[in-house]
Amino acid sequence: MPSVSKIQCVSGAALIAIFGCIAARDALPLGPVIVSELEARFETPDLDPNGHLDGIIALGGSPDRMIEAVRLAKLYPDAHLLIAGRGEDRWYDYAKTQGISPDRLKIENLSRNTFENAQYSSTLAQPNSAQRWLLVTSAPHMPRAVGAFRQAGFAVIPWPLKSSHTKIEQTNQIAKHEVLGLVAYWLLRRTDALFPGPQPLANPSNIQIAHLTNPVPAPSW
Repeated sequence: MPSVSKIQCVSGAALIAIFGCIAARDALPLGPVIVSELEARFETPDLDPNGHLDGIIALGGSPDRMIEAVRLAKLYPDAHLLIAGRGEDRWYDYAKTQGISPDRLKIENLSRNTFENAQYSSTLAQPNSAQRWLLVTSAPHMPRAVGAFRQAGFAVIPWPLKSSHTKIEQTNQIAKHEVLGLVAYWLLRRTDALFPGPQPLANPSNIQIAHLTNPVPAPSW
């Protein structure tokens, strides 16, 4: 009987091949369909403005994510704001100009990709089972991001931002990047599922947290 890893490799390779063949045909409107499915995977939750959040995580890669995270941090004055991603330090100063106290700010400036975002953020935040952390990233990126955070043992509440791209070339590029990223992460066991979706928060005591301590060369996925 084939092992799970072998099944993953075969299935992942098949998905990559199928996607590559179809994506090569520019006449097919595949990109918008895929991006639509990615964006619909997680809905924006209804948050109680008088409720409690322990923290907000903003993943680097887009100013929209940072601006939205700071806006949320202003709505929840007791929440920490964790800015994740190498080269995103400038948003620390932006957050301070928006009235966010430095003692609420956490900067994770080592990560180069989504996998490292999750690993280093988990190490920095040290979340426990009672805490509520919001994850802010673009909606197409959210499935891969949530899968990576779950794999790191960090239960997060998704806060997806809808894509503003209207050109077919941009949409196709996002679709290719995310589909290939999802498959690669699944094969490398960097995510908990091929296409992560909504699920009840797992009991963190049942999650093995595997923090990344030594950076290694990695693709910018």
